Amino acid sequence: MYELKILLQTVLLPPVNCFVLALIGVWLRSWSFGRVLIWTAGLVFLVSSLPVVGLMLMDAGSRRMAISYDAVAASQAIVLLPGGLYANAAEYDGRDVASNNTLVRGRYAAWLHRRHGLPILVVGERASPSARTEATTAAELLREEFNVPVRWVLERGRDTLESARYAAKTLLKESVWTIVLVTGPKHARRAEAAFRGAGFDVHVAPTPLRPVRAIHWRDFFPSNYGFGMTRRVMNEELGFIWTLFWSFFQGSGSPKIQRQ
Repeated sequence: MYELKILLQTVLLPPVNCFVLALIGVWLRSWSFGRVLIWTAGLVFLVSSLPVVGLMLMDAGSRRMAISYDAVAASQAIVLLPGGLYANAAEYDGRDVASNNTLVRGRYAAWLHRRHGLPILVVGERASPSARTEATTAAELLREEFNVPVRWVLERGRDTLESARYAAKTLLKESVWTIVLVTGPKHARRAEAAFRGAGFDVHVAPTPLRPVRAIHWRDFFPSNYGFGMTRRVMNEELGFIWTLFWSFFQGSGSPKIQRQ
């Protein structure tokens, strides 16, 4: 199903979705509906490239509230979802190292650990063409650069759903039910749904929380920046729908462990 998800992600996200609409329109161009599809494809491409659209979608879909002290205090562990890695980094002697997203999330996980003393789990598989997994590079970051311990390193999980299932297999057996889930703000809703489906009580700790800024006149001009924002938001929304669908279709996939 992971491969099917990647295929759907490619087809449904811009710019490929625009080309698919246009091709269908060309195929049906002898009918008025086909011509409508061609114009629709062009309009979707233009709207997707406007920064104002991406900003509004991000403000509507992102969690901007920081996790409360009480929520962390009520939790039993911190689960860190890395945000990628830099493969074959020349400035680090060709090693795979944590990406900027993982660096920001790791720093927040370390800060929460120091304040509350919760054990940390990191989870994430290898992403081609890297030689090491995201979990390994994130754990190395926490241990060597932030000087905090990592209790569990799970080098599995190609996506959020798989990561949630593997985390459940480890934590639920140790009676860890309530977690602080550190991830990005745009990814928070999908990640929370996946980990709740795996059997956890989840307190999401998104970072970095982007301040809301006023719309500028330049935001109404097409740009790669706007296109990238719109694509990221759409990707998270599709991922959230996929997570709900697959959790309902397959069940949680987590160990059937009864709470004591």
